[in-house]
Amino acid sequence: QRFGRGDKMLGFLLLPGFHLKSRSSSRRFRCSAVDEPWGEASLPRKEWNFRGYKVAYRSCGEENTERPSLVCVHGFGAHSFHWRRNLRQLGKEYRVYAIDLLGFGFSDKPQVGELCSEGRPVAYDYDTWSSQVAQFLEQVVGTQSFLVANSIGCVAALQAAVDYPQLVHGVVQFDPSLRLLTVQRRSWIDNITAPLIMKALVNLRPLASFFFTNLSNPQTLKKVLKLAYQDEEKIDDQLVQALRAPALEPGALDVFLAFITYDTGPIPEDFLEIIQQPTMIVWGENDQLEPIKIGRTLADFSSVEEFVVLPGVGHCPQDEAPEQANEIVKAFVERHYSASTIPEGEEAASLVQGEHCG
Repeated sequence: QRFGRGDKMLGFLLLPGFHLKSRSSSRRFRCSAVDEPWGEASLPRKEWNFRGYKVAYRSCGEENTERPSLVCVHGFGAHSFHWRRNLRQLGKEYRVYAIDLLGFGFSDKPQVGELCSEGRPVAYDYDTWSSQVAQFLEQVVGTQSFLVANSIGCVAALQAAVDYPQLVHGVVQFDPSLRLLTVQRRSWIDNITAPLIMKALVNLRPLASFFFTNLSNPQTLKKVLKLAYQDEEKIDDQLVQALRAPALEPGALDVFLAFITYDTGPIPEDFLEIIQQPTMIVWGENDQLEPIKIGRTLADFSSVEEFVVLPGVGHCPQDEAPEQANEIVKAFVERHYSASTIPEGEEAASLVQGEHCG
């Protein structure tokens, strides 16, 4: 039954909003603005170096140096553009950043197993992404921050908060990924069928390539997005173009296959049991990808101080109901903010060491 629910999840996993590019030869901490033809909603894209690879991000309100800082972490198939309706509004009061996780958007997409600048193998997993978020907090933001996340970004944010508590004030989660197709979640029958399907996707590469290429068609992409959005009017041309653009780069299929066959690793409950910082969960009542019935069980953890349901909203409240989402974030931040600066020097650097890199 859970694998059946996963059919809808797979539809969202097929969003082709990512690509594969070669390693960046950019210097550490290089930043540059990149213009995009997606209207005023798109803030300039900047670049940062994470263990030898280019990472894209956007920011707003950096002049608010005495105010809290927020880092937004996108879901699968998306990138920092998916916070288009939040960055400018929240940037009026806070320093706000949105990052492209390694393997998504306009960040580099090295091959799985490739050795990074530290000589460690690349892995598209939550160890990599939580370490990336932590180093971004230390090296770019420079202060303890709030994490605001959607879908799989919530799991990465939770792990970053648990692994690097000195860097994170608290976490706001929008429709966190339940990871329904992981080994931990699957029934015994699903543990037989799911690996077979995943293996077939990898081995039948021509078929997978044809299917993936077809999804880059704007009309097809709009149909897939209807699984994620309740209000179809919010699926505008800007969104479709922004998610489609990275998929036109060579190598997107390799990253896609690497992630959808990643069926191990943590689930949200693993972190909600032990997280020390405050967290809250916001769920679109009409989410077709992550069932709210299962999601409500996360509210039983003492670390979840509030579980907010948004009627008439799907899987991406930050983009579908931005006015409500922004007010929720602001209220949470104001409740929990206290000024704090990340330690400098070797002590700070030692806080973000991990086993994997990418």
